[in-house]
Amino acid sequence: LGTLWLLEGTARGHGFGAEVGLSYSASVPVLLEAVLPRFLGDPLTFSDVGFWGQPFFPGGAPFVLSLYLGPPVLLLAARAGRLSWRLWTLVTLGLLLSLGAHGPLAPALEVLLQPLRGPVKFFMLATLGVSLLAGRGLERSVRESPRRGLLLVPGLLVLALGAGAQAAPSLVASGWALVVPEAAHPRALDVMTRQWPGELAVTGALTLGVGLALLGGRRWLSVAALLVVLDLLRVNGGLSPSAEGKFSELLPQVQALIEETDPEGDPYRWFSYGVAHSPPLTWDPAVARQGSAVWLFYLDRQSLLARTHVLDGLEGAFDLDRMGLAPRGSTLAPAQAHPGRYREIHPLLRAANVRWVLAFHPLPEDLVRRRGEARLPGVREPLLLHELRRPLPRAFWVSDVGARDAGPLAGVDVRYRGLDPHTVEAVSYTHLTLPTS
Repeated sequence: LGTLWLLEGTARGHGFGAEVGLSYSASVPVLLEAVLPRFLGDPLTFSDVGFWGQPFFPGGAPFVLSLYLGPPVLLLAARAGRLSWRLWTLVTLGLLLSLGAHGPLAPALEVLLQPLRGPVKFFMLATLGVSLLAGRGLERSVRESPRRGLLLVPGLLVLALGAGAQAAPSLVASGWALVVPEAAHPRALDVMTRQWPGELAVTGALTLGVGLALLGGRRWLSVAALLVVLDLLRVNGGLSPSAEGKFSELLPQVQALIEETDPEGDPYRWFSYGVAHSPPLTWDPAVARQGSAVWLFYLDRQSLLARTHVLDGLEGAFDLDRMGLAPRGSTLAPAQAHPGRYREIHPLLRAANVRWVLAFHPLPEDLVRRRGEARLPGVREPLLLHELRRPLPRAFWVSDVGARDAGPLAGVDVRYRGLDPHTVEAVSYTHLTLPTS
């Protein structure tokens, strides 16, 4: 009941359309990342350097940073056997659901799961199933020692793929392009040349070590488990980089922009495109090579992207509805949050009492005027401060006010008769005093 009350009047409560609900469906190339380390490259990069998964995600970046389980985990899971069919069913269900629009369950998801979006999140069912199967496989190896040399095959295959990427990356890219056409892009070749050889060599060696440990009997099973954990930590351990304490402090040049607006003395709101919703920016090569998402969040903070402005005592409007729980109409659709479509949202911003707009690209001069700029580290384009021409004031003149009854503290019914705030040029303020008894 609490959830239903929370959803009332929101986009999620109304139900997402297929274009939103089935966005971030996990295509086959995305699922391959669960098997091969850094198959798409570094998920924390914010440029075309070191990542080629942009075509597989609506925003160019993954919703879940990594699905990686890896050959070592899958090798242990394969040892669980057919008696664990319930867990294998869970894994299969998780895979089919995560495929979303790319899988056979798309019609059912579109109808039955309208309050949900991002089918890739269902991959957690597969992750849970595989994790439990790996535990079952280890337990089975305690009871019976495997005698099959097939346990060495996965590690040898991964090592062979890494050697191929080292010796002939163009040939490997061409081979993958037969299955995944996007692999023909130069970005993919860059990842296969720079990252695959080392990644596959280490994971292949660890997988081979797991196979040898399983063949070695009980005394080596703890080694197999340790190698599995090492592979998971190596690939997924750096997905949550930490930031310094001064991360949230504004740079002096940004603070100066805010102080420039203070003398105005008006409680106007702010709107920012930030880095995340700007067209491709020119990054400093040193920053781009680091490929750390900390830089993205840091510069979004410095550009006062929605929600960060509250740290500075500022008010904003039209944030993105990241959870689908905002009142309908109070946020922008992701496609609208693009500087190239500013003219489309200008009336919305003006009616929402926005006066100040921050962007890394110039906006239409007939709608806004440039008031200042700030140079930020890491990106070549300056952060531009724009002021709306003829911004609407915070208070409006109301032509008629009536009370429901004459009792003290009676509810006030305000009727707006013929008022169009877009045409208001002058504002009159009327103070209404109610009895305090």
